[in-house]
Amino acid sequence: MADESENGRKHNRPRLFRDIMASRPRNNDELSENSKSVLQDTILQLITHHQNFDALVNESIITDVDQNSLPSKSAVYHDLGYETTSHRSSTTEVSHSVAGCISVLRHEALTAGVPLQIFAANICSGKILDMIGEEKGDGLLLNNKHRAYLKILMRTIIKLLSEQTFSRNTFIKSLNRELELPIELVWMLHTAGIMSLEAYITCNLNRPSVIGNLAQSMTDLTNGECENTQLRKRILKDILGYFVFHGYQEKRDSSDMAAKGMRKIAIAITDNVTKKLITMDPPSVDSLNLFELVRECENVNLSILQRYCTHQLAVILSYNPVLKVSQALISQDQWSYAKTPQHVTVMYKQLLLAFNAEEAVGILRRVLERQEVNWQAVMTFVATFLVCFPQAPKHIKDLVDDLIKQAFAASELDCIITAFLLARQACLEGPHVFPTYQDWFLGCFGDSSISPANNKKTFAFLIKFLTDIVPFEAAHHLKAHILKPPHVPAKCRPVLCDYITLAKTRLADLKEPVELLGIYEEGAGTSACKPQLQNLHQTEKDVEMALAAFEKTGKVPASIMEASIFRKPYYVGRFLPSLLAPRPLPEVSDVRMLLIDSLNRSDKIPVVLYSKYEKGCQREAAQLLEGVFSDEGSMDDMLLDPTEQLQNSLNRFTEVVLEARGEIVPGITSQLSVVSEKLANLLEVDVPQHTENEQPVVVDLYGPDIPSKHIKIVDQILNTFCQTTAAATTFETLCTDWATQYLSMLSRHKTLLPALVVRVWNLICKEAPALDQPHTESLAAFVVHLRGVQALFGDIRVRPEDPTLVGQPFVDVLCGSIPIHTGQWMEFTLRFCTSYLQYAVTSLGCFQMYYMERNQNIVPAAVIKRFSFLVPRMCPVVRYYGTPECPGMDVLNKQKWPLSIKLFTSDQFRCLVDPLTLRLKNWIDLELKVISHCDHLSCIERHDYYQWIIYHHFLPTSTDKGGCGGSCTHASSVIFSSLMDHDMRHETKVYQVHVDCTASRYITTDGPGCRAELIVLLQELCLQAAPHMTSPSEGPWIINVIEEKLSVGGMSPLGMYCTLSAWFRLASSLVPHLFYVNNPLDVDSAQRLSASLDFINTFMRHHLYEGCVLPYRVTLYLMQGLIVLEQHTHVKQVDSVISISLARCPLLAASLLYHYSTLKPVLHHLIQEDSDKKSHGIFTSLNSLYTWAESIICMAEWSEPPPTETWLSGVAIFTLAKQSALHSGTCPNLQVLKNCESKVLQSYMECVVADASSRYINGEELCNSLARHVIDLLVTTPQCMVAFNTDNGSILTTRVFSQSIVKVMPVICFRILIQASESDILKIISIDNSLKTILQMHVCCTELYRKAAVSDQEAGVYQKLNQPLDLHFMIEISQVVKKFITHSSLEHLCQLQKELMNNCDPDMQCMLRVRLGQT
Repeated sequence: MADESENGRKHNRPRLFRDIMASRPRNNDELSENSKSVLQDTILQLITHHQNFDALVNESIITDVDQNSLPSKSAVYHDLGYETTSHRSSTTEVSHSVAGCISVLRHEALTAGVPLQIFAANICSGKILDMIGEEKGDGLLLNNKHRAYLKILMRTIIKLLSEQTFSRNTFIKSLNRELELPIELVWMLHTAGIMSLEAYITCNLNRPSVIGNLAQSMTDLTNGECENTQLRKRILKDILGYFVFHGYQEKRDSSDMAAKGMRKIAIAITDNVTKKLITMDPPSVDSLNLFELVRECENVNLSILQRYCTHQLAVILSYNPVLKVSQALISQDQWSYAKTPQHVTVMYKQLLLAFNAEEAVGILRRVLERQEVNWQAVMTFVATFLVCFPQAPKHIKDLVDDLIKQAFAASELDCIITAFLLARQACLEGPHVFPTYQDWFLGCFGDSSISPANNKKTFAFLIKFLTDIVPFEAAHHLKAHILKPPHVPAKCRPVLCDYITLAKTRLADLKEPVELLGIYEEGAGTSACKPQLQNLHQTEKDVEMALAAFEKTGKVPASIMEASIFRKPYYVGRFLPSLLAPRPLPEVSDVRMLLIDSLNRSDKIPVVLYSKYEKGCQREAAQLLEGVFSDEGSMDDMLLDPTEQLQNSLNRFTEVVLEARGEIVPGITSQLSVVSEKLANLLEVDVPQHTENEQPVVVDLYGPDIPSKHIKIVDQILNTFCQTTAAATTFETLCTDWATQYLSMLSRHKTLLPALVVRVWNLICKEAPALDQPHTESLAAFVVHLRGVQALFGDIRVRPEDPTLVGQPFVDVLCGSIPIHTGQWMEFTLRFCTSYLQYAVTSLGCFQMYYMERNQNIVPAAVIKRFSFLVPRMCPVVRYYGTPECPGMDVLNKQKWPLSIKLFTSDQFRCLVDPLTLRLKNWIDLELKVISHCDHLSCIERHDYYQWIIYHHFLPTSTDKGGCGGSCTHASSVIFSSLMDHDMRHETKVYQVHVDCTASRYITTDGPGCRAELIVLLQELCLQAAPHMTSPSEGPWIINVIEEKLSVGGMSPLGMYCTLSAWFRLASSLVPHLFYVNNPLDVDSAQRLSASLDFINTFMRHHLYEGCVLPYRVTLYLMQGLIVLEQHTHVKQVDSVISISLARCPLLAASLLYHYSTLKPVLHHLIQEDSDKKSHGIFTSLNSLYTWAESIICMAEWSEPPPTETWLSGVAIFTLAKQSALHSGTCPNLQVLKNCESKVLQSYMECVVADASSRYINGEELCNSLARHVIDLLVTTPQCMVAFNTDNGSILTTRVFSQSIVKVMPVICFRILIQASESDILKIISIDNSLKTILQMHVCCTELYRKAAVSDQEAGVYQKLNQPLDLHFMIEISQVVKKFITHSSLEHLCQLQKELMNNCDPDMQCMLRVRLGQT
């Protein structure tokens, strides 16, 4: 079949002359030579007469086809001088055809009598015009037949031109007389040297449409719908390169008018092409990039290219400047890089490739200064410029600053408008490019030292500008001006207030809510204010709950209907925009559509919002069908859901970073802008502009209410970062600027902040041991960069378990909260800290954005201290680094943690450690977190470690470097203080939980940690320090430690008690003499004990009491210390230490007597060792007093008391009476007690009331039998009433009882007297000063009641009791007082002091005046 087809083609084809001649037999031998010559001439004349030019050209085409098959693009290039090897063999054949064509033209010209030059030009132009007339198509490219025909003509013309027998001018004029030539024809004639573009343009100067169509044809050639991409590319490169070369080459001869004219035309054509490009529809994938082709032109050097790109940028930025400033302010949010069509950003990128950042911003500056601009073009150009050049944000900031200075210097409105638009456009790209608008505005106008509006004139200019643009402002810009107002010069406050009022009015018009609580949030309707991200969370939650309720009932929830009426700002401003988020609508109405339809039918959706919603949904559907996206326009991306689109953009970001190989490339910033836009679309919220009130973001780590969608998004973000970081470690240069931009981009999406915080916290502080090494390293890198840009995320607050971390930045809290209580967690923490430090030290990138302060420390103190803590603990080989015992580096490198050891011993780490040394206190705090049975060290290994770190590390190290300077005393003080702080935290927690139970105060904090072993270490240090200790004038070191703790102001009574409890618990584990002196051998007089005794009389008396005396444990400890001192002072012949101490400290004497029955056997052995027997007499007298009281109370036998102080006798009676009451439940016999001296009974009465007050403070009710006993005693011995007098100045109330108990004693007295009968009152009031005592107690109760109502702190301990002073009790007190006044004699009334009467309340004063007969 193939042979038949070939034969058929040969049969139908015209036969060539040579073929005819070859087929005929030759019989020339019969002719003579003359005949042959005549025959040849005749034949030639015959052939010439019948020769046809068209037939000859067609024959040439057929010959070419026979030789080379169909005409191809390569054949065309060959005809134009671009020969290829496959076509050189046909050159000879084709040249014969050209010669034949020339011969025919000569003959016809001779026959016609026309010069060959003119005749040939007319014939060739006519043939070309006939060919154009037959051309069917778009008028851009020729078909293959005409391309082959034109080839022969062009070769013929070139041959004639070489023989100077062709009129080029005639040809050009004839060719351009009527028809417009296809651009391929023009290009072929130009490249063949037959008709140059300059000649073509010159010939058509009077035909503007021809030049315009040439520009249109060039534009059309860029469209991918045309075929022959390579041919289109070559045509455009040659033509465009010609115009660019002639239009933008350096000016030389100004007198060459032709060159000047061609220059103008070339510029006009390129401008026309550019304008058509920016107005055409988005090109297809196969479209050609015109500006990229210009850069590929061989005749366009860098200087020409820069002049061309500069001019084209000016054309683009100033083309069609119809947008007003007001429209620009309204629409600017839609002109970000991610929202700009891709073909526009690609065009800008190609133009910007010819410049550096400084040159590009210079072009922008000149365009803004000299021309009216298209604001949309300018803003999209600025957006592209910002993401293409790493230095672009700095240059834009400088340009904005210059414009602002110029504006305020001359009050130029155009400059300030331009400055604000540029600044807002830069802010729109996100914090990974430029600071937020609020931060920029505050930095520019917030400080009087740098604000250009720092006087009345300039400030008025600024406020007038801001006022003028209020109607066109977005809400977030208005909020930024309100929340972060500019600096106000003197006397300009009213101007700012007027603006703020106007801005708030505008916000109200925009229905921006003031009340931001959600519909379903608890407490809705209150005035509480929450951060923006919580508002976004709540809005999404409201929409979800409303949809769920509607799906369940089929009715609009009542809460939504109520919100539409009573909470309209929130309903219209936040709920409806979230509900009406545009989306491609499903064919079958879903729940959201049905709810929207129901609300719309109920007129609950404003017409404007609903119309915007419908248009938005139509736009989304159109994008889904047409594939028009703001990013890469990929059809695959079009078919994915938003989550997959985000993942694709994140994957592309990883690819861009890896392609950069550690270099800073524009693609990273631009791709981050795309990722940011995808995030915003996925979250279905506009990108926040950081204009809400900057309240701290409080994240609940242990019970977070975070949408699952946010957790998934955060996982995508973290996975991308970890994968990119892991892959980037293979680069030769570890440059991490991309990571800083990545975190800065995330800071823009505050909605994700809680999810990000919780996820990072859980990964590092909960799930960390399960992470592999690459994951750990990547997370450490993430935290490094998070620390670097944490200012962009705002104030993030979490609630750490360690109170020392409260108030610190989130990264510091995170690193300080990583558990180290077990060996497994220690290993992870060491890996994490090593990765963190290694990344921070070796990375060559910058961890802050260019506009942030660079003095921020990237490495938190917690990382350095934990690393310094763990390396010596887990790597024993480094403990002796720097000493002769240290092994060589080859041994160090073979250890389990080689990287940690290498970093620990490096100079880089030493530089970090110097300002953040691990001090002894830090070491104790960390060691207390370790659970001993879960430690990676055994007990013996831990003991060896303690010995090394104390004696070889901290003791020799100077104090300024965290050590002890060789002082065991200093080491003991630090360990004691640290253990005390640890116990105080536990003491406070337990006390607050069990505040109603006295016994619960004394708790043990010896848990599974290493506290007990540290106490052993403390005891060892104290023993070693004793020989070198001296008693300084300010007192023993153990007293100095607690006094330093108590010197902190503002400590509550609870805090004071917990501090003293923790201190005593530790002190009692040491030798008891340390409470009084550092070295017992230094006691030469009792004066050395002053500090300790004063401490007992003040702090211990008021805050460490139990009942009305010191607790048993405290008393035992204090007495043991005194006995030890007594034993060391007998040689020096000084007075008895015990007797002097008991005399100067009545509280200790009372406590000793109170606990004497249990203390006696314990102290007996120590007393017997006193060789000087000075203490024997003291305890003998105490024993006699105790025996006397025991006989009175227990045996009801009276005997004379031993010689001692009366108050001590009263304490003895009270002690035995209380013990008897505890055993038998009965009160002492009054018949025996009345034989005692009145002062002894008064002291006894004071002890009884004080003990009842103490129990009342702790929540115990007053016992009725005790009240009856006191009343009977008052009736029997009315002189005991004096014990209630606050001015009596007794030793018990002034030196034994705590201040809290003394304050409550009047309350207890009145609770007792309330139960007294009329007859009891008559007997009690019979002695002098009884009424005075009653009135004084009433004044005290009244004052206590007033303070209780005002301040907890002023009311003291009593205010926190379960038994408050209520109004009913105060009324009962008043009634008792009135009874006493009524039954008092006139003589007693006259003895009252006027000052006391004036202190009484008005009711009592009136009654007293009536009794005294006063009016």
